[in-house]
Amino acid sequence: MDTPTGAIIMAIIGSGLLSGSLAAVIAGAFARRKNNSDAAQTITDAALKLVDPLRESITSMETKIETLEKKDCVQDATIEKMTRQLTRFAARIAYLMGGIESLMRQIKDAGGVPCFTPDKWEPFDEWNMGR
Repeated sequence: MDTPTGAIIMAIIGSGLLSGSLAAVIAGAFARRKNNSDAAQTITDAALKLVDPLRESITSMETKIETLEKKDCVQDATIEKMTRQLTRFAARIAYLMGGIESLMRQIKDAGGVPCFTPDKWEPFDEWNMGR
C-alpha cells in the first residue's frame, strides 16, 4: 500500500484503533471512579449502621449514669444524716448507762440490792454487741 489511498486507509484504521483505545481507557477510568465511589458509599453506609446503635447505647448509658449519680448524692446525704444520728444515739446510750451504774452504786451503798443489773457493756466495742 504505497499509494496515498493506502496511507489514508491506514491512517483511518490507526486513528480508529487509537480513538477506540482512548475511549476504552477513558471509560475504564470513569468506571473505576464510579466503582470506587460505590465502594466508598457502601463502606460509609455500613459504618453508619454500626455507629447508630452505639450512639443510642451511649445515650442510654449517659442517662443511667446521671440517674446513678443522683441516687449516689441522695445516699451520701442519707449516710451522713444517719451517721450523725448514730453518733448522737451512742452518746445518749453511754450517758444513760453511766446514770444506771450511778443509781446501782447508790442502791448498793444504801444497803439495798438493785432489782435490775445490766450486762457488762462497752459503748464502742462492736465485738460485744448482743452478748
